[in-house]
Amino acid sequence: MLMGVGGWTGRVVRRWLSERDATRAMASQNLNDNQRLWEAYAKRWPRRHSAIEDPALRAAGNGRLARVGDEWGVPADIDRIVGEFIRPFVAADSVVAEIGVGGGRIASRIARDCNRLYCFDISRRMLAHARRALKDHGNIEYVLLDQSRIDPAFTAFFDFVYAFDVFVHLDLHEMWKYFLAFRMMLKDGAKVFIHTTNLRADGGWDRFVRQAAYSVEGHYFISPEIVSILSERSGLRIVKASTNDATNFYLHRDYMAVLQKPAAATNIASDIISARRRPSSPGRTPRPDHAE
Repeated sequence: MLMGVGGWTGRVVRRWLSERDATRAMASQNLNDNQRLWEAYAKRWPRRHSAIEDPALRAAGNGRLARVGDEWGVPADIDRIVGEFIRPFVAADSVVAEIGVGGGRIASRIARDCNRLYCFDISRRMLAHARRALKDHGNIEYVLLDQSRIDPAFTAFFDFVYAFDVFVHLDLHEMWKYFLAFRMMLKDGAKVFIHTTNLRADGGWDRFVRQAAYSVEGHYFISPEIVSILSERSGLRIVKASTNDATNFYLHRDYMAVLQKPAAATNIASDIISARRRPSSPGRTPRPDHAE
């Protein structure tokens, strides 16, 4: 392509192409880092895992960890989040999606409450853990994601979507991709629950000060104002939001919000999403990619 372009112009063009390729690589780096981290974590669990955060479980030791992820947070505090921000929006006939199912700690609390639960994750090994933990539930599908993109076959497919303890590890561009995906996945008037970091919360600020730099093992810090911007720009509306509460592990540190897709909405991000769509047959039912 650059044949015949020499001198200063050629150097400028070649530098631009190099910078463009580097930018594209950086754009997918957060996703790749998360995939590598959670594949490795799932592989070594339960022999090695993060420090157990619940004092009662910590006293009991590894033998009390039933699922990947039980080492994080306090069960009673998680139950409160589920009870306030997830379960009220799930009905017996609901088709629900979880983004980042991990080992199934939230799915195990929700599966019995809905008609169908689709568990998405970027880690094949995490999906395998989830399948074992949720083996007694016959209404679950497991979907492997190879990028921050949901198959367009899931367009307007879900009554409710939730992502618990996932966005804390994503950078802002990866979050934005999921906000666009939420808009696409939800039925008109349906809702999505998200969980992010929160620099305005006392516990969130304390963690930010202790963390020297961003890594996927740590947290990517934002504030509720950023969530508001992403929601507005993706055509979603915040209908419920958390407040700082020192009595709850997560509410003291993070931000929880429920967003709603307007009824009879037109997709303001249709140009972006349409460019990524793959052709599908009329009436095709989404087919999950099962992890072995």
